[in-house]
Amino acid sequence: MKIFLLKVILSVMVIILTGCITKENRQIINTEKGFMLQKFEIKNKDLQDTINNLTYIVNNRTDKYKDYILTLELRQYKSNIEFWFDFINKENAAYKINTYNLRVVGYITDNSEDVILLSNINNRFDFEFIIYKFIQPTDRTKRFDFIYFDDTQYQVDKEGRGLPPLGIRDNYTIYIFQNNELIKKDDDFNWYLERLEN
Repeated sequence: MKIFLLKVILSVMVIILTGCITKENRQIINTEKGFMLQKFEIKNKDLQDTINNLTYIVNNRTDKYKDYILTLELRQYKSNIEFWFDFINKENAAYKINTYNLRVVGYITDNSEDVILLSNINNRFDFEFIIYKFIQPTDRTKRFDFIYFDDTQYQVDKEGRGLPPLGIRDNYTIYIFQNNELIKKDDDFNWYLERLEN
């Protein structure tokens, strides 16, 4: 009987210790911000040339913009494929992803500069079918601490009522893929708003 009781006590202690260690590990994991993102490679020459030109400019930025990063939104609008480039402060990356409900795809590296890949195509199979002729995944990954989902992305006032989102307008450089070539789109605010609403 004493041996049985000793085994029960030891079993309970092991369960309690395991639960405490697991809880500690879970707390450590949850305090870390950031995601491991998968690296992609560019498969389309026109897109490669465009990214190469933009990352060359980014690579030569002043110290004032050292905390900025290039993002590329891979978008579809009425069966047209669009590439929206934006140069944003890393601190605003999570806000942008949450505000526009963008899918975090991964990243590419060009001219020693990382480019964060985002998309408005939320269905993975649709995304792969549409975009894989332009980029393809690799088996490499990298951690980006400034890419995360903010726990308090929905803001409230002092009484706890929800506040409307801040109006933001990114400074996109946009290319449309038509007739098997990338065509740069001139800045047109109505054109931009129409796409954000759909």
